[in-house]
Amino acid sequence: MNITYEKIDNISDLGIRVYGESIEKIFINVFYAICDLMIKRVKVERYLENTVIQLAANDIEELLNKWLSEVFYFLTVKNVFLSNVCIEKLSCTVMIVKANAQKIDVERTLIKKNIKAVALHDLRITENKKNFCAEVCFDVLRNN
Repeated sequence: MNITYEKIDNISDLGIRVYGESIEKIFINVFYAICDLMIKRVKVERYLENTVIQLAANDIEELLNKWLSEVFYFLTVKNVFLSNVCIEKLSCTVMIVKANAQKIDVERTLIKKNIKAVALHDLRITENKKNFCAEVCFDVLRNN
């Protein structure tokens, strides 16, 4: 899969700029960018039931923040990796996602960067003539 993102300079520990032809593609590409940044190799312990994630926010940027926070929650608290992510519904204030859930074998999964949070400052989504762009900043644990 061709992941369309680049690292950018910012005041946080890590910043990325993600591109997509649509808002839906931005949300998917941000998901894949985070997985690419955080995880070197996933070892699955067992497959779980498919999961549905429903999010609501005041605007599209807050929704992106909530989406990323949910992805981090699954990875770091539940030790669950999401795959085959499919956005069922996306508006400026509501998102419904279906995904396959896989329990991670924590001992055998290799982590590249230990991202601890999405930084709210500098999170933005813009549109130009050709595509959409999202800039997202993260706080990273210092021991990585």
